[in-house]
Amino acid sequence: MLQLKAQNPGFDLQKLKDYSSYQLENGFTIINLKTDDTSRVSLRLYTDIPQVAPKQYRAFIEIEHIVRKSNYLNLPRNWSTEKLKKFDIILQKDLYGYFINCPTENLDTAIFFLSGFLKEPLLKASQLKKIKQNDKLFHDSLNKSVDNKLENITKKIIYGENSPENLRAKEEDISALLISKYENYFSLFYRPNNSYLIFAGNVPEQRRIMYAQKYFGTLKKKEIPKFNYKLNKIEEGKIAFFDSLPNNNYEISMIFPFSLHPFTFDYEKSELLSLLIQKILKQKLETNQQLITDIHAGFQNDKISGNYRLNLELAKNEPAKVINVIHQTIEELKRGVYPPEYLEKSKQELIKSFKSQGNDTKALTALIIKTEINKLSLGYYANFISEIKNTGKAGIQSLAKKYLYYQASVLTLKAKWYPSLNDILDLSKNYRIELYDINGNVKKVIPKGFNGFHVLNDYVKACGGTDEIKKIKDISIQIKGKYFMNDEEFFVLGEIKHKYPDKYYQKFSLVRPKQDTLLLNILIYNQNTGTDSSMQGKKTVSGTALELLKYKSPLIPETHFAEWNFKSNILRADTLNGAYVWMVRFTNPAGQTYTDYYDVDKGIRYKRIISDNNYFKNRTILYKDYRKIEGSQLLYPFYQEIKAKNSLMQFVIENTSTKKIDKKLFELD
Repeated sequence: MLQLKAQNPGFDLQKLKDYSSYQLENGFTIINLKTDDTSRVSLRLYTDIPQVAPKQYRAFIEIEHIVRKSNYLNLPRNWSTEKLKKFDIILQKDLYGYFINCPTENLDTAIFFLSGFLKEPLLKASQLKKIKQNDKLFHDSLNKSVDNKLENITKKIIYGENSPENLRAKEEDISALLISKYENYFSLFYRPNNSYLIFAGNVPEQRRIMYAQKYFGTLKKKEIPKFNYKLNKIEEGKIAFFDSLPNNNYEISMIFPFSLHPFTFDYEKSELLSLLIQKILKQKLETNQQLITDIHAGFQNDKISGNYRLNLELAKNEPAKVINVIHQTIEELKRGVYPPEYLEKSKQELIKSFKSQGNDTKALTALIIKTEINKLSLGYYANFISEIKNTGKAGIQSLAKKYLYYQASVLTLKAKWYPSLNDILDLSKNYRIELYDINGNVKKVIPKGFNGFHVLNDYVKACGGTDEIKKIKDISIQIKGKYFMNDEEFFVLGEIKHKYPDKYYQKFSLVRPKQDTLLLNILIYNQNTGTDSSMQGKKTVSGTALELLKYKSPLIPETHFAEWNFKSNILRADTLNGAYVWMVRFTNPAGQTYTDYYDVDKGIRYKRIISDNNYFKNRTILYKDYRKIEGSQLLYPFYQEIKAKNSLMQFVIENTSTKKIDKKLFELD
């Protein structure tokens, strides 16, 4: 929207319905806006240079956009301020070109004067030098800004590395842009086929065409350099999480990207949706729940791509609550469920803002340029107020469905990573979450649909990875430990052997000091069959007991949980002995339940609580002292502590061997 000015009580844009256009053979466009004034005429000259261009032209494009925003107003050769006064030509410059007003009898002279702005660049070498210096200072300042760094990372996520949003000219290219190069580039981009001349007055068509042909018709038409690229397609919602930033504020920027091919985006009408959603969210999040302290939003576009952006400052570190309310509100907008007075207030604010832009000839010609270059309907601005007034629930629903697709939105979230872990679990239902550092490096990824098996994958990686696990075909583990039961202390000796892929041997003996050594049991598992030997004899294992024995057979059983049809769910994030952990529950087909504690960063497991119908019912295993198994890169806990009712076992691995194991050891007969 245009900047607010004093509101014009007689605001009327109906003249915009009657303007007409005509093109010369070289593509130069003449537009006529008829007025009743026969004494004076207004003219506007505008050239529509691209927002972005191929690499070799980017320095020019960047500088030229600065020139348009600057107050430099150099006159074509042989012209002076005194000469303009002589012909009563009043000259102004804005983002929408050069605007002049003059007596009708001086129209020929005025058009001749305007043509000078299209025929040669008027920027002086000293001005170019100053612009380059200021541009460097500006970007040096931006490069130090944390917010700018985050914005650049966000743009790369949304639009891709090679999109116009991320391809600004390099400093050395801008520095090397001499006035001679600037003049060469000017002749490439300032062509008749991307230029417009607007007549606002009471001038016969034949006269308009004659003057335009006389001064612009001899200019050569030429294809304007363009930059073609494929927009980055966002397949799923994503959160770029930035942890513990210097300003320590909690902020959410929620961005809804959309493609503009071809460019048909009516961002001013869409601002009605923006005003409405801000009112609703302000009531819900600030007034009712005190979850935010500020909210602002708006539509942005570059004629190729666009986005709608909601920026919220959080009152506390509870991002999931805020984002879930936004989701709920968007769904309500799509169903037309919201207080009707909010829509009426939004209409009033938008109309008031629109009226405040003014409707003098200068404003009207600027609106015509916006209509033409954005390919809007002829009566877009003339009908703007009536269309806003007539927008009802159906119109809002249509806009919300078109632009507010949060399932593929991108968020930047400034918060504290570890205190937000349970929020992250909640948000991962709808979003992929990437933890970034300030330089744009991804430190951690929480995939969309994050579950217990993702945690297991991290655990397997922490142990060394599946490739390292598969390298170990045979392993023998010697164990010693203590067994405390009913205030008595015993020593335990153990031996465990794994032979890939499904052979397992376990032998444990109980040593009673100064008495004897008792065989506790020998368990053998061999390809879906098993035995259990103890002092009471040897028996074949079957049913649930066999299933439980199968779970012991791999060195790292967790690599088989999925194929064994284990079920999982993440309970919550928590802390354990000063470490942040995921609490994950697994249930296996034998009826056992594991409640595991995995380090959020390291991936290793610290604790497991087992619940089943065995003798001990519930027992807790603590894992410590992770070391590499000799001759491999595989990590394994060399200390385990098992707690159950009235008993405690402490085991230490004395040594390991990866020498080949004789298959006969696993024979069941």
